[in-house]
This record gives sequence, C-alpha cells and structure tokens, in this order.
Amino acid sequence: MKKLISLISLCLAVVIVLPVCAFAADGDAALPFRDVRAGEWYYENVRYVFENGIMKGTSDTEFSPEGTLTRAMCVTILHRAAGEPEANGEMKFKDVKSGEYYEKAVLWASENGIVRGRTETEFVPDGTITRAEFATMLYRYLGSEEKSLPETRSGQTSDYSKVPEFAKDAVSVMYHACVINGRPGGIFDPGASVTRAETAAMIERFEKLGYSGSDKAKAIDLATALHLTDTGPASIVWNDYIMTDRRFPDADDGYFESVRWAIEKGYVTLTRKGGEYVKLGFTKDKADISDLGELTFEADRKLMKGDAVIAFYYHAQKKLYNYTKRADITGAADYAELTDEKWNASSPVNGTGFFDAVTGENSAMSISDYISWAVAVGIVVTDEAGRLDPYEELTHAELEAMIERYLKLKKNYDLKDTLKLTYEASSGQVIPYRLYVPEDYDEGEKYPVVLYLHGLGYVGSGNEAQLSECANVFANPNSPVFESIFIIPQCPKDSIWNDLIVLDAVSELVEYVNRTYSTDRSRQYVTGVSLGGMGTWAMVRFHPEQFSAAIPVASPVAFSISRNEEEDYDITVLDPSWYDEELIKEYEIEFEEYLKEHEREFRVSPEMFEIPIRNVYDADDELLGDMKEYFEVVETIMNRHGAVDYENVRTVGYGHGGICHQYVDRFDYSLMEWMFSQRRETGIKP
Repeated sequence: MKKLISLISLCLAVVIVLPVCAFAADGDAALPFRDVRAGEWYYENVRYVFENGIMKGTSDTEFSPEGTLTRAMCVTILHRAAGEPEANGEMKFKDVKSGEYYEKAVLWASENGIVRGRTETEFVPDGTITRAEFATMLYRYLGSEEKSLPETRSGQTSDYSKVPEFAKDAVSVMYHACVINGRPGGIFDPGASVTRAETAAMIERFEKLGYSGSDKAKAIDLATALHLTDTGPASIVWNDYIMTDRRFPDADDGYFESVRWAIEKGYVTLTRKGGEYVKLGFTKDKADISDLGELTFEADRKLMKGDAVIAFYYHAQKKLYNYTKRADITGAADYAELTDEKWNASSPVNGTGFFDAVTGENSAMSISDYISWAVAVGIVVTDEAGRLDPYEELTHAELEAMIERYLKLKKNYDLKDTLKLTYEASSGQVIPYRLYVPEDYDEGEKYPVVLYLHGLGYVGSGNEAQLSECANVFANPNSPVFESIFIIPQCPKDSIWNDLIVLDAVSELVEYVNRTYSTDRSRQYVTGVSLGGMGTWAMVRFHPEQFSAAIPVASPVAFSISRNEEEDYDITVLDPSWYDEELIKEYEIEFEEYLKEHEREFRVSPEMFEIPIRNVYDADDELLGDMKEYFEVVETIMNRHGAVDYENVRTVGYGHGGICHQYVDRFDYSLMEWMFSQRRETGIKP
C-alpha cells in the first residue's frame, strides 16, 4: 500500500493557508436533516455518506454536524464503508456491551488491526477521537482493504513535529492524499477533536480516492502519476481561455492540478472536434490557442500501455532522459499491429501524428518509435508470448510498475549525487565543479575524461545550476561515453569561460583530475553549449595540448577573447579572421595597438589544428540565427591552416532552446560515438 506513495512525490508549497483539495458535487437530492442546510460547506459530503449508508443521523431529523466524533461512531462508519463484514472473534473489551450498535464494528475493527483499546480491556466507546487518531484508523483501514491512495501534494504542516509517533505515517499519507486537510495557520492540529461534518467530508474524499492494484487505471491516473514523478514544485502556466471555455475533468476535484499540469506540459494529448489529437505543451503565458476549436480531455478514458509510454517519452524529453538508441522490435510477435492507424482508432489518451500547438506542425513519431524507445530503456518488456501489446489496458498495479521502471531510468540520468567540489588554481581563482566517477571505478582501468562547459544561464557559485542543462545527456547507460569521468565546472558569477584566468583555472582542474584518478590520456574530450561552446573553442585554442577531440555546440563565435568593461572594441568583429594575414588587412588600422597589447589573446598554437573538431549548430536557432555562412568561413580558414579533422554539423528543428538535443539527433548517437573514438595523446608539457 505504501509503495506508490513512497515512490512518487510532488512538491507544492505549504503556505499560511494550506492548499485544499475540493471534490465535485454529485447531485441535488434533499436530506431529511433540518440541521444540514443546502449551501453549507458540508452539505454534499453529508448527502454522500447518508445515501451510501456510511453515516446516519443522530436522530431521524438531525445529523449534528458540529457534534464530536466518538470512537464508537468512528469504527461504525468504517465498518459500514467496508460493507459490514462479519467478525467471529471474541470481544476482549469489557466496556463494549452486547447488543450495542457498535459491537460488531468494534469486534471487526479490533480483529483487523484497525483500532486498539485505550487499555487491553477497555475500548472507551464514548471517548472523543482526535484528528491524529482518526487519520491512523483510516490508514489502518486502508491497509486492511489492500488499497492505496494517490499522493496529490507534498510537504508537511508546520506542526507536524507535534504529531504523535504512532500517527506520523498515517497523518502524512492522509494529508498528502488530500483526505484530511490542514487547518488555518498552516497546522494539522493533531490533538483536536473531529466533528461529524468533518468526518463526512473526509470519508467521501477517502472513498473516492482509494483504489486497489487490480482496478483499471484511467487517463486521469496517468496525469497524476507523471505529476508526482516530477521534481520540484509544478510551475503551471495556464491559459484562462482554456480554463473557462474548455471542458476538462471535474474541474474542482483533487486531480485537476495534475491534469492541468500534464496538458500544459504536453504530456497528454487533447481531442479536437473531428477526432484530431492536439498536444499543447505551450510555455508562454496566455498562449493563444483560440483558433484550435473545442478541445476535450476525457478523464475517465481507459489507459493503455502505449499511452503511458508516449507520456513517459515526452516527460523524458523535457528532462533529457530520453537519449538512447532505439531497440529493434521487429521480432516482436505483434510488431505488425504497431500501426498508427490501429493505435489512433483505439481512442488513446495519447494519439500519434498529433498537431503540436507549439511548433504548428504534426508529429512525425509513430507508435512503433515510442515503443522501441520504451523497450530500449527498460520501461516495456515483451510478455511470455513475445508480445509488446501497447493496447493492453493498465491496472493501477501495472501503471505503478511502469512508474518504478521509469524512475529507475530517471535515476540513471540524475547527476545530483556527483561529487560536489571546488578547485583553487595557482592564480587564486576558485572553480566550483561537480565530478562524476563511474560507480564501479577501478584503479586498474583507464577512464576517458569529458569536460563539459555549460551555457550563460548557469553561471554562479552554488555548484548546482550547471547540472540542470545538458550534462546529463552523457549520464546515460546507453551513451557511448557513459563509462567516463565527467568534469562539470560552474563558471564564476560575472565571468565567462573565455576569461583567460577562468580558462587557465579550468585547464589546471583537468590536469588535477588526471593526476588524481586513473585516466586515459589519449581520450580527453571537451564540449559545451552556447557560452560553453565558446569556451570549448577557447579551450582548444589556448590549451590544445590537453584534448583529444572537441564538440562546441551552438557557439555564437568560433574564436572569441575576453573583454572587460573598459575595453571599447567589439573584438568579435575580427572573428574568425584575426590571425589570417590576408583577411586581417580588411579591418581598420585602429586595432593594431590593441592587438599588440593583447598578444596572447591573438596567438594561436599550431597544435590547435591537430584536434579533431565537430562544430554543431542548428539551422533554426532563434537566438543566433542560421550560422551556416559564418561557419563555412570558419571551416575554410581551419582547413587553410591544416586542420586534421574539422567538420560542421548542421542540425534542423531544435533551435537554441533545444540545444541539448543537438548532441543526439533523433536517437542518433553517431556524434558522441565519433568523439569517443578519437584518440590523441595529451597532457601538460613539462
């Protein structure tokens, strides 16, 4: 029962007024209780428990909503919710008299470990029950029924430390599932009594949320599961137009935030009138989708294995966990059934060939593409008959098993556990860095070294931000560079990689790692994106003796030097021709004095041209534009100076925002395989 809750967590902030999970009303039937008036917050809750035979009135005409819940009432309510099963044991409590309305309930609850006495022989039926005790009884009842509850929020109330030890797990589970909400002021108030109105509300939420592993999962469960696997608070950007004019699942229930999140992130598709599938995934506030017509998400639609696979794929893509080669699934017994026509005709939660509202284009991925990815990463395995069966309807237990496998995949890419270190260079410059060493590191082996330089948005001193970019592209069991030592430094605040002091410090850091660990000096690689792409160029220019190959990605310039605030010259206009005698004549003579004063910045070691380089850029880079013409000039100049192996790699469709995807172009690992295959003896010359 605890399994799902222990596996997945969602971080929603606990503030002064705690988040409340509301549930939709079910109807307008009149109640016989004169003290339960329509419009009261608990009216529908009382109606639910009364009509389902779970709670009765304290008389024919009174419910006593503000009355205090007693221990006898509590076990009776749970007994009725369970269907009033028989109990044949012997009553051990002397104060539970034969014939009392709660006798059978106490016996059943005691036999099933749901309730214990105040002492070995006293139950104290008229004793009041606290909120912590009520949570505990619900928790034990949940276990006795072999059911689970989804976790729809995380965090704890401010007074969680005051919850008795015996009730801590129960309070946590019931609070996270939105069965029991906190009270004003950010507290749970564990010692307070429970009113009958509160009991009705909690029981309704408990009944509607509980499920067993054999129950069929639904579309809404996939959205919730994905939401809970995500790290950190959800950052929901929502469109008022959708929220007010579109029909989504019971907009007031406890699942709504998860569905809204999944739709906004593009992890589930919506259905447009006419049956076309639409994936939103927009990231801009108030994205204009008014021209898409009526969109719906059917919360109770059946959930198939393929639906979960497609959702996991797009979640992995956002988180950079999907860098892997696809598996060969042509030998599967049902491979011929993996057609988009059959898949989309099965009314999936996630259709293929959908219209992408972000790109304005239709998806080119097929159901067989998604399944082959899922097989490659271990989320899907063939059954005994050799079938993949994406059309299989999932139970909660099966969905949970897929989530477990997905979380294992996610862990493989998580660099948060890397060594968190700092290095002080001979200049005094301090470089924070993360170091990944293979888990099965063996001093008897020689490991390649990969230096990764991040982009501009991740500079600082916290030694955390640089892990949020593309570094985990390499931390992939399927990657050809996985069994390597990774150096992931963080560029100091107010600096850039091309600052020669910083650059030299990183160079020293690379040498330090080589001295400290058993490394292969013939396989030393440098790569980086955007600002880090510039840094990669600078590394091979100023420290070519250290690297066997380089992959600059989305670099705005090929050869760049540092500048301080006092320098007025835009030296980048000299790139890439500053060292070329013929082309340098095209520039104004006013740069001559500057060139003399900054001789090192304009000096190039011939060894730079001995380093194999793959310079990667995207034709649709919204920040830099298409750099094709620029890098063709770079290639010409590199070759003119005798570059041994220089090549431009031009991708299409990723843009600057999809910068990390340029390393692995649509499941193609050839770029990193190329880098890993390069061997060139390196090392600082004495």
